[in-house]
Amino acid sequence: MADAVDQIAERYGADGLNALQKGIKPDLINRLADNGIRPVDYELMGITTPQMAEAVAEAVEALKPLGLATEQNIARFTKLTRAGVTKENIINVIQNNIRSSSYIQKKIIDMFEEFSHLDDAAKWQLKNAVDEGLIDVSTWRGKLSGDILTEKLTAEEAVAIEKYLKNGDDVFRISPLQNSGTADFIINGLEVEFKGLKAETYENIRSKAIEYAKESFTPKPDGKGADKLLLDCSYNNLNLTLEEAQIIADGIKLMYPSKIIEIWTKFGDILK
Repeated sequence: MADAVDQIAERYGADGLNALQKGIKPDLINRLADNGIRPVDYELMGITTPQMAEAVAEAVEALKPLGLATEQNIARFTKLTRAGVTKENIINVIQNNIRSSSYIQKKIIDMFEEFSHLDDAAKWQLKNAVDEGLIDVSTWRGKLSGDILTEKLTAEEAVAIEKYLKNGDDVFRISPLQNSGTADFIINGLEVEFKGLKAETYENIRSKAIEYAKESFTPKPDGKGADKLLLDCSYNNLNLTLEEAQIIADGIKLMYPSKIIEIWTKFGDILK
């Protein structure tokens, strides 16, 4: 055993020793590494216990031959395994991008530590969003917190929140009652104003984008003092090309060089 510990220390350094201290055995550390997940990646992958390490190893080994071993899919596979879903069903929902059942999602909300910071009322509100088909908590890698009760999530807002949570970002929802003077979310420490667009032409989209940028980036109390503006042109399937979105983003960036502008289109995303 001493030789195995020495080999882990030599191969992975302090990260390997930290994994051993968590109770993860050398053979499992090497098994994960053979699948591209080294001890330095454990925090990002949520590997904090031997049980989680085993679950992630099983997920990678199931998904890799199918070409589906992304961080998002591995996290979802692991979460659904913990919820008692069979391997065959998990692969099916991932391959076909199927929303997890409301029963499984509610089980995850009630039992998993990722949701333990929420009180019963907040969990109830999330379950309502699950029933309405707005969210799929089995796909989340980040943590949702803040005001989940004052107003229910709109469909556009839910899509935006879920996209960030899938990517592993933490989202704090600012109370909608404060929206006259504050942004909508705090995401990874940045105040983010979210706007869904329904304009039909490029000129209308550009005009709205500039209007929203002024409202979002003007310091409080006249504006919202946001760090970032997120414009969602994808939810309503607007005919905005990536090239047009880039032009809009570049123009706003010239006006507000210290701010961040993100535009989602049905063709992809722009971040400046």
